[in-house]
Amino acid sequence: MMSAAPRDRTMDLYACLHEDETVVWLQLEGGNDDAPPQLVRLLRGAAVVETRRCIAMPLGRKSHARPGGRSSTWAVLRAPDALVAAMDRGPMVDHRVQAFVAGSWVDAAVHDTGCRFGSGRHGARSA
Repeated sequence: MMSAAPRDRTMDLYACLHEDETVVWLQLEGGNDDAPPQLVRLLRGAAVVETRRCIAMPLGRKSHARPGGRSSTWAVLRAPDALVAAMDRGPMVDHRVQAFVAGSWVDAAVHDTGCRFGSGRHGARSA
């Protein structure tokens, strides 16, 4: 069973949105080699919207969410319309992200990089 997040720990994750014909995807990158997240989950209130495994980011891979930084892992989750609208307005209020690190869920500080890929509906910078 997965334990609750310790209140004194957080993990920085960097976000961008990728849009295809029908879906907007939230790409999260972050972690470090000492404590890479194994899973990330998107929550709305107390309800878990989606949980995904993190994928190790190969050395030298170009980052979409963090062009000038190094991330150890990445994950992609379906971004609900309400989340996309909230990110376009500013900080996420109704949604939050947690990362499963070293056996515990920890709250993630999500930094929206403004990177938007896809049809241009969101019209911000692309990586």
